[in-house]
Amino acid sequence: MSTAVRFPTEDEKKEAKQWVKQRSCSAWKNGWCFVDGTLVPLAHRPYWYGESYFDRKCRYSLNIQIVSLPNLQIIDFAYGHTGSTHDATAWEETKLFKEHDTIPGDDAWVWADSAYPIQTWVVAPYKKPEHYEPENEEFNEAVSRLQIRSKHAIGLFKGHFPSLKNLRLRIDSAVSHKIATLWCVACIGIHSFTMQRQAEEKKDEGGYEFFERDPFLAQGLSDASDEEHEPVPYTAPAVRSRGNLCLNAARAFREKLKAEYFHHCGSRHRNT
Repeated sequence: MSTAVRFPTEDEKKEAKQWVKQRSCSAWKNGWCFVDGTLVPLAHRPYWYGESYFDRKCRYSLNIQIVSLPNLQIIDFAYGHTGSTHDATAWEETKLFKEHDTIPGDDAWVWADSAYPIQTWVVAPYKKPEHYEPENEEFNEAVSRLQIRSKHAIGLFKGHFPSLKNLRLRIDSAVSHKIATLWCVACIGIHSFTMQRQAEEKKDEGGYEFFERDPFLAQGLSDASDEEHEPVPYTAPAVRSRGNLCLNAARAFREKLKAEYFHHCGSRHRNT
C-alpha cells in the first residue's frame, strides 16, 4: 500500500504546481493538492451501532477521506469512519493532517470545500454570509475551479469499483465493520497502483489529459451528489482562545491569497 498510495515526488509536485498556476495565478501554485470526503453507501442497515452509519443523505454508509493531486492520483486517505462522521473530523485521521508541519513542505497548503475548517495550511471557500460579497464570490469560483479536481479524483476512483456504489457487506460486529472498511482500502490501493502504471505507460499522452478521457470518470461523477455539506462543528470552549488565534491567522492567509489573485487578474487585464 505504501508504494501505491504515496506522497508525490519533487517532479510530480512541480507538475501539480504548474497545473494550478496555469488555472489560477503564480501565487497559488503551492496549493497543489486537495482533500474531499466521499460516502460509500451500504446495501444493508448495520446491526452494529447502526445509527452511527446514518448519513446526511439519509442512507447508511462509510466515510472515506481522499487527498489527491490535480492529475487525479490519490496520495493519502482516511478510512474506518461511519457515515455520520463529519468530514472535518474524519480527515484528521489522514497522515497529511497528522504530519502537516513536515509533509507538504514549501509553504504548501491544501484546497478543501466549505465543510473543512480553514487553517493556515487549509484553504476553503467563504461560507454564508461572507460569500455574498462580490469579491468573495469571485474568489470562491476561482477556488472551485481548482477544487473540482478532487471530485474528479473521487469520481474516477468510484467509477472503477461499482461495489462502492452499494456495498453489499453486512456489518454486525467490529470484525465485519473492519472487513467493510478494508474492502474500501483495497479498492484505493488497486486503483492507485493501476493509475501509476497507466501514467507511466501513457506518459507521452499526458497524464492529466489521459485520465480525463477515462469513461469511468464520467460514470463515477454521474453518481456524485451536489448536496452541500453541513456547517463546520462548533469549537469546544476549552480551546476557544487558541482556536480563535488559529482562525484569525487562517482568515488572514485566505485574504492574502485573495488579494494576490485579484492582483494577478488586474495585471492580466492590463496586459490584454
